[in-house]
Amino acid sequence: MSLQRDLFSGEIIPAKNGQRSPRLRNSNGHTKNGESSKQPNRASKELVEQIASLEKTILELRDFISQQQPSKESYSTQEIASILGRKPYTVREWCRLKRINAFKTMCGRGCEEEWRVSHEELVRIQNEGLLPTPARY
Repeated sequence: MSLQRDLFSGEIIPAKNGQRSPRLRNSNGHTKNGESSKQPNRASKELVEQIASLEKTILELRDFISQQQPSKESYSTQEIASILGRKPYTVREWCRLKRINAFKTMCGRGCEEEWRVSHEELVRIQNEGLLPTPARY
């Protein structure tokens, strides 16, 4: 039966099936055979390198996201409905009742206007939710 030491508690536990157990070291840093283990093993060096690589990747992703511009300046009620998982009628009612900050623009069908919602307002809705219903509108 092979044994291994728990990294966090230091307890000696039996190894799982199919795993090789590392040489157990006592508090002086010696293995059972009396060898010194002052040098870090290759696995710990690889782990440090992987962590450094992950940190670098995280920083690159954070920089990329901060530079990323929104794909659109404003969205129609149909697009907002599909993003939020609601019906277009519900989104139009939110606009009419001033539950979200929206504006009307000409939609290209004669003198009809449609509601448009800015990207900043979409982000605000996703993070904070709807505005309270005003007393008068």
